[in-house]
Amino acid sequence: MGKKGSTGIIVFVSNTSWSIFNFRLGLIRELLSHGFCVWVLAPRDHYTEALTAAGVAYHPLQLDQYGRNPFREVGSLLQLWWLYKKIQPDLVIHYTIKPNIYGSIAAQLSGIPSMAMVTGLGRLWTGKGRLRPILAKLYKLGLSCSTTVGFLNASDERCFREFGLLRSDKSFVLPGEGIDTNHFRPGAAIVPQRDCPSFLYAGRMLREKGLYELVGAARNLRRDFPGLRIFLIGFVRESHPGAIGIRQIRKWEKEGILRYLGRTRDIRPYLSRTDCLVFPSYREGMSRIIMEASAMEIPVITTESIGCADLVLEGETGLLCRPADAESLEFAMRRFLALSTDARKEMGRAARQLMVAKFEEKKVIRQFLHQLEPYFREYSPDTVPLTLNSCS
Repeated sequence: MGKKGSTGIIVFVSNTSWSIFNFRLGLIRELLSHGFCVWVLAPRDHYTEALTAAGVAYHPLQLDQYGRNPFREVGSLLQLWWLYKKIQPDLVIHYTIKPNIYGSIAAQLSGIPSMAMVTGLGRLWTGKGRLRPILAKLYKLGLSCSTTVGFLNASDERCFREFGLLRSDKSFVLPGEGIDTNHFRPGAAIVPQRDCPSFLYAGRMLREKGLYELVGAARNLRRDFPGLRIFLIGFVRESHPGAIGIRQIRKWEKEGILRYLGRTRDIRPYLSRTDCLVFPSYREGMSRIIMEASAMEIPVITTESIGCADLVLEGETGLLCRPADAESLEFAMRRFLALSTDARKEMGRAARQLMVAKFEEKKVIRQFLHQLEPYFREYSPDTVPLTLNSCS
């Protein structure tokens, strides 16, 4: 594994290989191009091989994403501690709740600097009953062990301060994780005009993504627009506390409300064939799918919530509605249906311009790389490091 005293070993830790591949591959490739050795610790899934093919070193992580068995949770913490001692990285970057908590503790016990990246509030925001205060206490403990804490929007950082989870001198904010506007760009094919536009939801099949509100809005809309087409695409993860199961989705299909397209590794063909992305999430860190659609000149309907409204200019690049409000969502969809074809196209063009100006991945990565300077004396994002050890 990594050599003790190395000046260029960075470990990424997350609860899925999928999230590392889909959201952080651009950052990892930039680090690899600068000579860094990059490790990924995450549970094995369909994206693990793609990560190793990109040039990272990988070790499977035993982590039950939604489990509460105390013995398994302690086992996950101990496994991280053991891996950090073996790899001897210069920096560990944690993503998602359990790695941010357990990984930060394990890194401090190993005497290794760590960065906790808060990509959204998740169950800290949506948790009910005893879960929320317990999670807040664990998060406070974990973040107290991290060297720095990064956020994808200023509102989440403010919430963490209000919860008393964060010291005032150890945080920074990025404008999301960026979007590769060369990879996500308008398609060359011209989509034939239809009598009624189509809507696409892309994301995990979860209650907090606003799917029940979408179904409620669709039921009413179909009375006036019988040709309306609504598609869903994304993961069905039955183990998630807020999961919407495949049986429920099939029931909606039988009602004729929508059509489920399954899951995909490349969302671009589906975005290019839709007229509007509808993403009524209750709250995000910074929605990646909104950035992807906008970069492809697809207008967006989303909520006024954190991590969604940050990416949309109301009436210019998309339309906003109230979260958890089917009537408000229906009104926004009706507004879009009333737009002319030219108005929809102009909205899409404005959406891409916004992504290029403020959320281009290269710009965001450069901001992130500046956060690494304190950990690597010979490194600057403006220069290639002089001496960096390999992963061997």
